[in-house]
Amino acid sequence: MQPVAPNVNVDMLDSRAKFWLVVTVIGTVMGLVLISGPLGWIFGRNLRRRYKAFGHRPAAAATATWLLGIIATVTGIAAILFAASVIVGLMFHG
Repeated sequence: MQPVAPNVNVDMLDSRAKFWLVVTVIGTVMGLVLISGPLGWIFGRNLRRRYKAFGHRPAAAATATWLLGIIATVTGIAAILFAASVIVGLMFHG
């Protein structure tokens, strides 16, 4: 059995980073930020760690996935909190 070349592992990470970036973008555009946001955040973080474990700088797609995941998650939570405050405000001040 021959050892796997390091570039094969990095190429696999590149493909995964692009895949999760697309999933995160599509989910965010479709309004599924509370699903795609945390997924992008988690998978982006894990991909960045794997790049570093192989001694490489994280790909732009991995970093973009991670950042978009954070932004989508925070925005989604803020939207829910805002909607809840509006509903509570309307209930008590009709």
